[in-house]
Amino acid sequence: GNHAQGVALASEKFGIKAKICMPDGAPISKVEATKSYGAEVILVPGVYDDAHNEAERLKKQFGYTFIHPFDDADVIAGQATVGMEILEAMNDVDAIVVPVGGGGLISGIAFAVKSVNPAVKVYGVQSIGAPSMVNSVHEHKILALPSVSTIADGIAVKEP
Repeated sequence: GNHAQGVALASEKFGIKAKICMPDGAPISKVEATKSYGAEVILVPGVYDDAHNEAERLKKQFGYTFIHPFDDADVIAGQATVGMEILEAMNDVDAIVVPVGGGGLISGIAFAVKSVNPAVKVYGVQSIGAPSMVNSVHEHKILALPSVSTIADGIAVKEP
């Protein structure tokens, strides 16, 4: 939902048509905001991973461009600005807690913050019902969950 809105807004600004796949359980406010920027929203049954798979299918079928919400260096660099904003807004930051779905947001924030102040601790948190990153880190490989269960739609990711 958050990434969808960003892509929709950027597409609108550059006059590019956007088709965005979102889980059918995405908050109505995020779906409507995405549509308000002119994007065509395709609601896909399931969670983020299901919407991702549909977007990949459309990419292959029609030659569309797919902008990955967390496995993309440019997106992570954009997310790094959140870390810089935190440092600018607060004089004495000793720790930052970041919600983790696929890991892009925490990657960007940690990179930016640690580049400026290596002493700042950056902690990632996940819902007990969607611990894909926790499991993957513990096993030292990317693992996919069979399902996720959380009201935190932005971190409901089966595979980081």
